[in-house]
Parts: sequence; structure tokens; C-alpha cells
Amino acid sequence: MTYKHLSLEERFDVEKRIATGDSLTAIATILVRSRTTIYTELKHESVVQTRQDKARLVYLAGSGQLTYEQQRLGSFNTMKLSSIESFIFWVKEKVFKNIGLLMLLSDMLNVNIYLHIMK
Repeated sequence: MTYKHLSLEERFDVEKRIATGDSLTAIATILVRSRTTIYTELKHESVVQTRQDKARLVYLAGSGQLTYEQQRLGSFNTMKLSSIESFIFWVKEKVFKNIGLLMLLSDMLNVNIYLHIMK
């Protein structure tokens, strides 16, 4: 298995097992995950909880899942067709004018290409 992300259920399982005092190795074995995956999850997703003026670091599955979802929102290419519509129009215009692929590429790259035509 090559899972890259923990599921919400796995995060709740990690939270429960950490609260009962299980080791990282034991949790990783039960979830069939790398010990490093569990360690990284705990390191990055633990939050400071204050009770009776005492702060302690705790792992909360909900917080970890929320962080994961927020990071995933920004990880996809969100370019819409409307944002590249002018580029598509420009390409169509160049192709329909019969400029040719080589000249089209030279225009796109803003490079002068000299063609030598042999007769």
C-alpha cells in the first residue's frame, strides 16, 4: 500500500491510540502505515490546548483533517477556461491566418526564427 494521506477514520484512530499511550510504532503497525507518516502527522497537526492555565500539546483528529482539507483546496490547478480564453483566441487567429506552426511557436516564445526556403 502506498497511501499518501491519512483518512479521517485513521486520524481518529491515531487520536484515540495516542490518548491511551500507544507508541508510534504500534500505531503505525495497526494502521499499516510508515512510522514516519504517523510521526509527521503528530508533529504537524498537534495543537496547543489550555486547561486550568496549563498548556499542553495534543493531537486532535478534527484539527488534522481540517488542516489537510484547507491545504488540498490550494493544491489543484484552478485555472478556468475563461482565464485562458484570450490565449485560445490568439492561437486560433494565428492558425487561421496560415502562419504555420513554426511561426506560431516563435511568436509564443517571442523569438525571431528565420526561415530559408530553398527553391
